[in-house]
Amino acid sequence: MNKKAIAMLFSMSLAAPLASADTLGLEIGGGYWIPDVDGDVVSGVDVDSELDIEDIGSAYVYAQFEHPMPIIPNLRVART
Repeated sequence: MNKKAIAMLFSMSLAAPLASADTLGLEIGGGYWIPDVDGDVVSGVDVDSELDIEDIGSAYVYAQFEHPMPIIPNLRVART
């Protein structure tokens, strides 16, 4: 083998343990989303006044649980 191949195999063997999740993890988050409608649907139609579209936002929350057991899947719950 040449030196480049040996160096590549060595660097891949060092990175392999980093690819697995070996600790427990819990993440909780959320936010608020405000969509904006803009543009022309049909020429001559005003999006704001004629289509009666309101600027209403939407909140979202999520919780995520990670664990090191490879057979059991991780869990993520999200709600908008």
